[in-house]
Amino acid sequence: MSDRSFRRARAAILLALAAALLAVAAPSLLWAYHLDRAGALLERGLAWPQPRLADALPTVRDPRALDEARAHLAQAQRWRPDHPHAYRLAGHAALARGDWPAAVRALEAARARAPRHPLIAWETGLAYEQFWRAAPADSAAHTHMVASWRAAGLTGAALRARGDEALALGHDPQPWYARAAALQDTP
Repeated sequence: MSDRSFRRARAAILLALAAALLAVAAPSLLWAYHLDRAGALLERGLAWPQPRLADALPTVRDPRALDEARAHLAQAQRWRPDHPHAYRLAGHAALARGDWPAAVRALEAARARAPRHPLIAWETGLAYEQFWRAAPADSAAHTHMVASWRAAGLTGAALRARGDEALALGHDPQPWYARAAALQDTP
């Protein structure tokens, strides 16, 4: 084999290896790109209360940046559909807009992908909290949530006790009492 043909063969092999590596790495690279862009846009698009407490919800600071972030998050979900982070951030964008059903869907999608992640579970609960407050008491959403609480073993008495704790701490007990009443098994 001549030196020239050896170099051509080596170049072809290297090119094939580079193409194979790119094909394998492309989804992760594109996911990371879109997630990074979405994160920067969410920084501009979302406003968080200061201090940012555990039950803080974002608001819209820049609607255009938020729309662009949502487009990048959709692409990130496309490239790595089994990773929870893009769904979680999409939930934040929906929370900021007050689109409670979309927030619940996005955060539930994140939770389905990371069922033991405590922060995602907490944020999903916050989305359900807002959804609960906004939905009419006789809606399918309320019926579904009450059924979920019962399936999880919650009782009206336990929720009422949480309301009493909130009251003792100077917090609003009404959300707890309303849930207790919805379960219809309080004393």
